Order: sequence, then structure tokens, then C-alpha cells
Amino acid sequence: MGKREKNFDGSVMKEEALAALEELLSFHEEDSRASQGELEELDRLRRQCQKRSLQNLFADGRRSAVAFADVLRWWWDMPEEYREAAGLAVPASELRQRLRRQPEEMFRGPLRRVASEASFARQALRGARACLCRTQGIGCQANH
Repeated sequence: MGKREKNFDGSVMKEEALAALEELLSFHEEDSRASQGELEELDRLRRQCQKRSLQNLFADGRRSAVAFADVLRWWWDMPEEYREAAGLAVPASELRQRLRRQPEEMFRGPLRRVASEASFARQALRGARACLCRTQGIGCQANH
């Protein structure tokens, strides 16, 4: 979920989500007509909205990790106007640039680790299997 994905297993830790939101905030170019005070207030309000949204995603601290599918559902279920106002929307220019990249380019770092570290590959496969079980409603047995 961004550049700080640690384990490539289909789950997202709260700190990974926070880092991704911080990255999203950096994409937003603000209106040059706004004063420094107005920009600081906007940044403060966006951070508050993001914090509340993350609290909902992580069930007010009862969950330390969520499936990537849960993140996508959380994001899509938000009204577009709220996503934009909270700084959660990906600017179209950034989206276009990233869509040009092939999956092997996007996931270069984690794929190299999967290829070179057996334990990392096992963890990624277990996470992918668990994610599939949750999203497909499949009753999966314990990971082997």
C-alpha cells in the first residue's frame, strides 16, 4: 500500500496506512491564492479527517491490521467529496503516471525479496491465501 509496504502479504498494518496517507497528502498542490495560515488549517483539518477515517478502518484500535481488500472497500465506500476534502483522493495526474507502469515495475522491490528470501515468499503466499479466503468467503483451513 505504497512505498512502505513491509511484508507484501495482502494485509495492511496501521503504520503502513498512516505512511500511505502521508504520501497522499504530499501529492496535493494547494491554491496559490491561499495564505500560509489557510494552508496550515487545511492540512490540520485533512489530518483530522484522515485520523478519524483510519480509526473507523481499524475499528477504533481493536485491529492492528486489515486486509488490503478492506482498505479498498473503505476507500470506495467514502463519498468522493469527502475523499477529496480529506486529501484521500489521488490526483488525476499522479494516477495517470502510475497507471503507465507495469505490475513488475510497481512491485519491483517486494518481488525481488520474494524471489530471494524463502521466508518472505512463504509469508506473502500465506497472506495472499488468507486475503483470498476473506474476500471470497471461502472457509480456509489453517495456513500450511
